[in-house]
Amino acid sequence: MAVDPRRKAQLVIGLAFLLGAATGGLSTYLLYSQRPQPTYSVSEAANELTKRIGLETAQRTQVEEILSDSRKQYKQVREQMRSQNQTVREATRTKIRTILSPEQQIRFDEWVREIDAKRSQREREESKPK
Repeated sequence: MAVDPRRKAQLVIGLAFLLGAATGGLSTYLLYSQRPQPTYSVSEAANELTKRIGLETAQRTQVEEILSDSRKQYKQVREQMRSQNQTVREATRTKIRTILSPEQQIRFDEWVREIDAKRSQREREESKPK
């Protein structure tokens, strides 16, 4: 049975998209997962700065407030990124499902559940205090 050239082109484009999305997702994951997490608490960073540059009491208080605020901002950015990643992930999955047969969709959905479970486990482990 001959494959329609249009269908073949659609499949090639779809696969190229999927490979690009997977590559982008993997490289983003590797980039951010390999970054060292902050090793200083706000208090520890303020202690270090106090020793190194001689912060006065009022300055130290201000530095602690600034550092606490920046931590909150970083957390918000990570949450926004997580939300955006989820949006892209869901759109990708929807597109993939449209090209699958009903039987393939069932297997795909099982695979997605496994991947999501692994991601959740990894996120739980990463969020544990060290």
